[in-house]
Amino acid sequence: MSSNFRSVSSVQDFFSALSIPELSSFAESHPHLQEDVNRHICTSRDSIIIPFCSNVRGFWESLRSGRGVVSGSAALKLILPQWTCGWQIQDLDLYLAHGHETNLIAFLANEGFIVVGIVEDGYGELAGEAIDKVISLRRGEKSIDVIIASSSLSAIAPIFRFHSTPVMNFFNAEVVFSAYPGLTIRYQGLVNYGRITTAGQEEKGHLLRCWQKYENRGYRFKEVSRRTVSDAWSPTVALLKVPYGVPLDENE
Repeated sequence: MSSNFRSVSSVQDFFSALSIPELSSFAESHPHLQEDVNRHICTSRDSIIIPFCSNVRGFWESLRSGRGVVSGSAALKLILPQWTCGWQIQDLDLYLAHGHETNLIAFLANEGFIVVGIVEDGYGELAGEAIDKVISLRRGEKSIDVIIASSSLSAIAPIFRFHSTPVMNFFNAEVVFSAYPGLTIRYQGLVNYGRITTAGQEEKGHLLRCWQKYENRGYRFKEVSRRTVSDAWSPTVALLKVPYGVPLDENE
């Protein structure tokens, strides 16, 4: 890192004020700082996992064996500027390819999580097309949902079939992805209200609770149309070049 950049009172505070898309643009404009940006993202990434799994490296290896990703609120917290996120992550949503969950479930059991439920029905349009089943695990106040995709090749297929754009984000040890970064970092979203008209009573309640959760976190929605989707679609991918399991203490 250059001596001029080190004169900033707190490099981490500066990075924490930027979203993942902004950090990616910054790193492209300042290639000599790419390693510092990557290290910051990796540290932020691992800090999300540590409250759930003390063995961070083991977590990433198990997730990789399941061809999986982390999505949901955890992905949103990583992508947004850190100072804008006032909520704490109490649950993780992990998406795995079909038939690849054995290693991860065993790892989570070693971390103290207990399977409290398995749901194989009730996903409306997603049932049989994108989601095979959901395995719910809990340890104290922490909970993890392991979502098994219907496809053995793609764990992320269900994510792009969901009801609103703030959930169309994911990350693993090597990649951070946001489908609608411009909307996401401005706390705006597109939502498919048409799902309400075709949803059953149980699914309708689930959709309303999801939208309410994101509205409580500051998001404002407008209805999906072909025009708004084409105008808003501008995916961002950040490729992480620092090995996973980076110590939180950079002096180690």
